[in-house]
Amino acid sequence: MRSTITRSFGLAGLCLVVACGPSQTAEPAGETATEAGAAAELFVHEAGFDAFGYYMADQDRIFGDWRLHHMFVGDSMMFDAFEAAGEPADEAPVWLEFWPVDGETAVNELGQEYAVDARRVRADSYVVERGRFELRAEDDVIGSVLVSGMLHPDAFEDLASGPGFTGGMEVAGDLHRNVSLHYFAGD
Repeated sequence: MRSTITRSFGLAGLCLVVACGPSQTAEPAGETATEAGAAAELFVHEAGFDAFGYYMADQDRIFGDWRLHHMFVGDSMMFDAFEAAGEPADEAPVWLEFWPVDGETAVNELGQEYAVDARRVRADSYVVERGRFELRAEDDVIGSVLVSGMLHPDAFEDLASGPGFTGGMEVAGDLHRNVSLHYFAGD
């Protein structure tokens, strides 16, 4: 009899522990927080830092069959909207535009030349802060892209102060050091 009572209390205690324990279908809170933190670390933009503009490359910035035409950095509102909405990386407000070295060009209605087969490579991750700029991307045609350096806010106000970006770039394993891109606010 005593053994039956002990088993009954033991079984009741086990049922209580299982019933009060964590749900087997719920995600552990630690994983959700970690995933959210990892996603936030992929896209970092310093609040209040507006580096909006085009950072134009010189004609010699060639990577294989592609020439870097410019790097684009969106304005603060674009970053805020992108980060708040959790948009996919293919909507990131930071990108590089490459033109085929021997590709066809045309002229738009404003009289500006453009590459017919240009490739826009949007960031899979970025850091845009005072003193630090980093963009990482992967393109099916061009390959892996890494841009690392810094933006120079003085160039936003005074173009004569120097380049808007300095740093390095690696595109499909082709490394370019001492890269300078000139700031252009746009039309």
